Amino acid sequence: MSNNVAEYAAIIRVFEYMTPRSLGHMTVHGDSNLVINQLNGKWRIREGLYRSVALEAQDLIARLGSLGWQVDLSAQTAHYRRARKNKSLSVNNY
Repeated sequence: MSNNVAEYAAIIRVFEYMTPRSLGHMTVHGDSNLVINQLNGKWRIREGLYRSVALEAQDLIARLGSLGWQVDLSAQTAHYRRARKNKSLSVNNY
């Protein structure tokens, strides 16, 4: 398993967890520029080990949006990552 596959697997689990919950606003902070920028639509999803999970995550974001969720994705700086040691992903549900 690559780091990108692991990052996508984590974000998919978060999206699956949130799907049946009450509507709200979710901010996802990730430390993978690739994952965040691909899910934001800034970068294309290319061929690779991560492609299938990347497409699954995109589908889940679309499903959350159709359910009324607002999902913001944010890549974190190295300073923020150092301050939040051992946490590559955090979710705030408002």
